[in-house]
Amino acid sequence: MTEDSKKINLIRLRVHERVKELVILRLKIMSREKELISKTYFHLLLPQNFKIASRCLYKAVDQIWFVAGDNSTDFNFYSKRAILASIYSMVMLHYVNNNSLDQTIELLNKQLKRVSKIPKIKNRLGDITKTISQIFKLVKNIRPVKQ
Repeated sequence: MTEDSKKINLIRLRVHERVKELVILRLKIMSREKELISKTYFHLLLPQNFKIASRCLYKAVDQIWFVAGDNSTDFNFYSKRAILASIYSMVMLHYVNNNSLDQTIELLNKQLKRVSKIPKIKNRLGDITKTISQIFKLVKNIRPVKQ
Protein backbone atom coordinates (compact mmCIF):
# COMPACT_ATOMS: atom_id res chain seq x y z
CA MET A 1 0.00 0.00 0.00
CA THR A 2 2.83 2.39 0.80
CA GLU A 3 4.23 2.10 -2.73
CA ASP A 4 0.81 2.57 -4.33
CA SER A 5 0.08 5.55 -2.09
CA LYS A 6 3.03 7.38 -3.64
CA LYS A 7 1.02 7.54 -6.87
CA ILE A 8 -1.59 9.69 -5.11
CA ASN A 9 -0.56 13.28 -4.43
CA LEU A 10 -1.33 13.08 -0.70
CA ILE A 11 0.46 16.30 0.19
CA ARG A 12 -2.15 18.49 -1.50
CA LEU A 13 -4.99 16.79 0.45
CA ARG A 14 -6.23 17.52 3.95
CA VAL A 15 -5.73 14.73 6.49
CA HIS A 16 -9.30 13.38 6.38
CA GLU A 17 -9.12 13.35 2.56
CA ARG A 18 -5.85 11.42 2.75
CA VAL A 19 -7.47 8.83 5.00
CA LYS A 20 -10.38 8.48 2.58
CA GLU A 21 -8.07 8.10 -0.42
CA LEU A 22 -5.95 5.52 1.40
CA VAL A 23 -8.98 3.43 2.36
CA ILE A 24 -10.17 3.57 -1.26
CA LEU A 25 -6.68 2.57 -2.39
CA ARG A 26 -6.76 -0.45 -0.06
CA LEU A 27 -10.13 -1.45 -1.48
CA LYS A 28 -8.81 -1.17 -5.04
CA ILE A 29 -5.76 -3.26 -4.16
CA MET A 30 -8.00 -5.88 -2.55
CA SER A 31 -10.30 -5.95 -5.57
CA ARG A 32 -7.51 -7.72 -7.47
CA GLU A 33 -8.02 -10.77 -5.21
CA LYS A 34 -11.56 -10.23 -3.98
CA GLU A 35 -12.41 -13.93 -3.61
CA LEU A 36 -9.37 -14.54 -1.40
CA ILE A 37 -10.01 -11.37 0.62
CA SER A 38 -13.64 -12.38 1.14
CA LYS A 39 -12.76 -15.87 2.39
CA THR A 40 -10.03 -14.49 4.63
CA TYR A 41 -12.31 -11.81 6.05
CA PHE A 42 -15.06 -14.27 6.96
CA HIS A 43 -12.49 -16.67 8.43
CA LEU A 44 -11.19 -13.86 10.65
CA LEU A 45 -14.73 -13.18 11.87
CA LEU A 46 -14.84 -16.57 13.61
CA PRO A 47 -14.63 -16.22 17.42
CA GLN A 48 -11.42 -18.24 17.73
CA ASN A 49 -9.68 -15.77 15.39
CA PHE A 50 -10.53 -12.67 17.40
CA LYS A 51 -6.93 -11.95 18.45
CA ILE A 52 -5.45 -12.15 14.98
CA ALA A 53 -8.40 -10.25 13.48
CA SER A 54 -7.88 -7.46 16.02
CA ARG A 55 -4.18 -7.30 15.19
CA CYS A 56 -4.87 -7.20 11.45
CA LEU A 57 -7.47 -4.47 11.88
CA TYR A 58 -5.13 -2.41 14.07
CA LYS A 59 -2.25 -2.81 11.59
CA ALA A 60 -4.47 -1.70 8.71
CA VAL A 61 -5.81 1.45 10.41
CA ASP A 62 -2.43 2.29 11.94
CA GLN A 63 -0.79 2.04 8.52
CA ILE A 64 -3.49 4.26 7.01
CA TRP A 65 -2.99 6.93 9.69
CA PHE A 66 0.81 6.67 9.41
CA VAL A 67 0.80 7.12 5.63
CA ALA A 68 -1.77 9.94 6.01
CA GLY A 69 0.78 11.77 8.15
CA ASP A 70 -0.77 11.47 11.60
CA ASN A 71 1.79 12.24 14.27
CA SER A 72 -0.44 12.56 17.33
CA THR A 73 0.88 11.03 20.54
CA ASP A 74 -1.91 11.86 22.97
CA PHE A 75 -5.40 10.43 23.42
CA ASN A 76 -6.18 11.39 19.80
CA PHE A 77 -3.78 8.67 18.63
CA TYR A 78 -6.12 6.03 20.06
CA SER A 79 -9.43 7.73 19.32
CA LYS A 80 -8.53 8.27 15.65
CA ARG A 81 -7.61 4.64 15.24
CA ALA A 82 -10.69 3.40 17.09
CA ILE A 83 -13.01 5.51 14.94
CA LEU A 84 -11.28 4.47 11.72
CA ALA A 85 -11.34 0.82 12.84
CA SER A 86 -15.12 0.92 13.21
CA ILE A 87 -15.56 2.59 9.82
CA TYR A 88 -13.01 0.35 8.11
CA SER A 89 -14.53 -2.88 9.44
CA MET A 90 -18.02 -1.74 8.36
CA VAL A 91 -16.76 -0.80 4.91
CA MET A 92 -14.90 -4.10 4.55
CA LEU A 93 -17.97 -6.10 5.55
CA HIS A 94 -20.01 -4.20 2.99
CA TYR A 95 -17.31 -4.68 0.36
CA VAL A 96 -17.02 -8.46 0.72
CA ASN A 97 -20.82 -8.80 0.62
CA ASN A 98 -21.22 -6.51 -2.36
CA ASN A 99 -19.72 -6.50 -5.83
CA SER A 100 -19.83 -2.76 -6.31
CA LEU A 101 -16.75 -0.77 -5.39
CA ASP A 102 -18.74 2.41 -6.07
CA GLN A 103 -21.40 1.50 -3.48
CA THR A 104 -18.68 0.70 -0.97
CA ILE A 105 -17.02 4.07 -1.58
CA GLU A 106 -20.41 5.73 -1.17
CA LEU A 107 -20.79 4.01 2.23
CA LEU A 108 -17.29 5.14 3.19
CA ASN A 109 -18.16 8.73 2.30
CA LYS A 110 -21.34 8.60 4.40
CA GLN A 111 -19.49 7.20 7.41
CA LEU A 112 -16.66 9.73 7.16
CA LYS A 113 -19.19 12.55 6.84
CA ARG A 114 -21.02 11.29 9.93
CA VAL A 115 -17.79 11.12 11.93
CA SER A 116 -16.74 14.60 10.82
CA LYS A 117 -19.61 15.97 12.92
CA ILE A 118 -18.02 14.74 16.17
CA PRO A 119 -15.81 17.83 16.76
CA LYS A 120 -18.81 20.12 16.27
CA ILE A 121 -20.85 18.15 18.81
CA LYS A 122 -17.88 18.10 21.17
CA ASN A 123 -17.57 21.90 20.94
CA ARG A 124 -21.29 22.35 21.59
CA LEU A 125 -21.11 20.09 24.63
CA GLY A 126 -18.13 22.09 25.86
CA ASP A 127 -20.11 25.31 25.51
CA ILE A 128 -23.09 23.80 27.33
CA THR A 129 -20.98 22.53 30.24
CA LYS A 130 -19.24 25.90 30.48
CA THR A 131 -22.62 27.66 30.64
CA ILE A 132 -23.95 25.24 33.25
CA SER A 133 -20.88 25.71 35.44
CA GLN A 134 -21.26 29.49 35.18
CA ILE A 135 -24.92 29.19 36.23
CA PHE A 136 -23.92 27.10 39.27
CA LYS A 137 -21.28 29.66 40.24
CA LEU A 138 -23.85 32.44 39.94
CA VAL A 139 -26.39 30.53 42.05
CA LYS A 140 -23.72 29.77 44.63
CA ASN A 141 -22.88 33.49 44.92
CA ILE A 142 -26.55 34.53 45.25
CA ARG A 143 -27.27 32.39 48.32
CA PRO A 144 -29.29 34.18 50.97
CA VAL A 145 -27.22 35.82 53.68
CA LYS A 146 -27.84 34.49 57.20
CA GLN A 147 -28.80 37.15 59.73
